[in-house]
Amino acid sequence: MAATLALLEGTSIFAALCGSIFLWARPPIAGWFEASAVTGQTLLLALGVFVACYYNGLYEPRAAESLRAFVIRLPATLCLSFVLVIIVLTACPKVRIAPGLLLASLLTSTGLVLGLLLPLRTIVHRVLGSRPFRERVMILGTGPFADKLVQELEARHEGRFVIVGIACDDRADEPAPDSRDGRRSRRATAPR
Repeated sequence: MAATLALLEGTSIFAALCGSIFLWARPPIAGWFEASAVTGQTLLLALGVFVACYYNGLYEPRAAESLRAFVIRLPATLCLSFVLVIIVLTACPKVRIAPGLLLASLLTSTGLVLGLLLPLRTIVHRVLGSRPFRERVMILGTGPFADKLVQELEARHEGRFVIVGIACDDRADEPAPDSRDGRRSRRATAPR
């Protein structure tokens, strides 16, 4: 899920920046070379915001699965993206949305992180948390480890898994064949 989110959000950041720069800022473009230069600078700007998200751990498995973990890491992501956007906009003046450097950086980082990533992540969690996307799990065994596994799945994964059953391992008490002399030992075997 983390890789899917990273790809979806990275593409959305780049598309939103391209749209806002070409439609709102309207940099003067005389030919293909200048258009590719503006697009390259826009890619650098999107990469700055993406690096801020990655550095703050928004694509780690636990943060990617929980909207709460995403919201907790959001202020640090916003601050880091603001700094990285200032650096990129200083080096690439053609992609500024507003006239001042600080205002352009603030509009860009706040607009992308709060205006794009937060609603996008909310929609993705709503869709992936719906019934058709839940992963069905069957637990084999009824010991204390199985109880811990059930508690862990219910506590940490916020409804991502549906436990369809817990199967008792009846063959665990049967002796397994010993490979050396043909006698049966008391080793537990998993059902096949």
